[in-house]
Amino acid sequence: MWSRTNYPGVRYREHTTRRKAGKPDRYFAIRYYDAQGKRHEEGLGWSSEGWTAEQASKVLGDIRTNIRLGSGPASLADKRKLKEQAQREQAARETLDRIADITVAETAARFLSWARVNKRSWRADESRIEGHIIPPLGHFPLRSLGSARIENLKTSLMGQGLAIATVRHILGLIRRIFNYATKTPYSEEIDTPIFDGRNPCAAVQMPRQDNNRLRFFSYEDVGRILEQAKEFPKQRRKGRPDFHDICLLSLMTGMRKGEIQALEWADVDMVHGVLRIRDAKAGDGIAHMNSDVLAMMELRKTVAEPGLVFKGAIRGGKVRNISNTFAALADDLKLNDGVSDPRQRVCFHTLRHTFASWLALQGTDIYRIKELMRHKTITQTMRYAHLIPGATKDAVEGLARLRTGSSPPANGCL
Repeated sequence: MWSRTNYPGVRYREHTTRRKAGKPDRYFAIRYYDAQGKRHEEGLGWSSEGWTAEQASKVLGDIRTNIRLGSGPASLADKRKLKEQAQREQAARETLDRIADITVAETAARFLSWARVNKRSWRADESRIEGHIIPPLGHFPLRSLGSARIENLKTSLMGQGLAIATVRHILGLIRRIFNYATKTPYSEEIDTPIFDGRNPCAAVQMPRQDNNRLRFFSYEDVGRILEQAKEFPKQRRKGRPDFHDICLLSLMTGMRKGEIQALEWADVDMVHGVLRIRDAKAGDGIAHMNSDVLAMMELRKTVAEPGLVFKGAIRGGKVRNISNTFAALADDLKLNDGVSDPRQRVCFHTLRHTFASWLALQGTDIYRIKELMRHKTITQTMRYAHLIPGATKDAVEGLARLRTGSSPPANGCL
């Protein structure tokens, strides 16, 4: 049963059992008319929740004032909606503030967690992040990182004497971190991406890189390299000169380091003299074995174990440190002494470069070289065209022969 209070439009009813301060708990409600004359009655709450008749009267007075002025919440339901909306807006502002505060270091850590699952090269990313990205940028909020700051980092890295290729890798990694942040929600509960906006790296010019290696090995160099490679590493596996065989394979087939590391005995076809290359940089393909490689593979096969052709020292996994081992070998032979131009310095990849250069020197046509090198485009192969003996000179001289009539034009026409 409802009872009146001393405040017009405010009434209450008492709970049958529940008590507040020794008195029955009271539930307060208000009654009013809207601008169209329709009567409304809305409940507010119990005295045990803090409500009093005086407070109810104040709420009623605010509603009546808003109805009279035609502004503000004209009902208790309107007041609740506005309060809920304000709470949602406040929560959204706090969320945006938290996202705005996330740092480059925090975002890079999230990216690395993703990369460990999705990228085989995550260790290289981790090294570049820890060595070149976190120290200068880690403490900055990600959303404060503009193109000017990235440009400053590029200038700093170049000033440190880092190779252009290294600087490009670092800048490319920063770009990928931003791309990751634009696609990754802040949390499971908050679907807003970590970063929302234009990737600042888009406005940064990558330093130009001329990484075409100009130098390749002579026959004399190769003889010394292969002989020295028999001693690398010093402790051989079951008497096999593994590093010698790795160098020979790259030199005689043009296989990349990663392709050699992933080569399994199931990929070796001794009958047809080919090696199947899977998941390679340029896609699946084959490499052809000459007599030197076939003899080497026959010898290795006598003590072979299933799986990888070249096994690492740790649990039979992929052989590691090929580049570092070759660098040590090159130091022993003084192959890079006095060489400052990066394009002239030799490395393990120079063996593959030598393979293509030797093919060109013996007159192999450029399209066959492209096939044997497994290049994606002919542009990559054209760097070897100038080595094909007499090709350019003969082409120009052919014009003179055509002019004098000493050589008939192809297809009988000029």
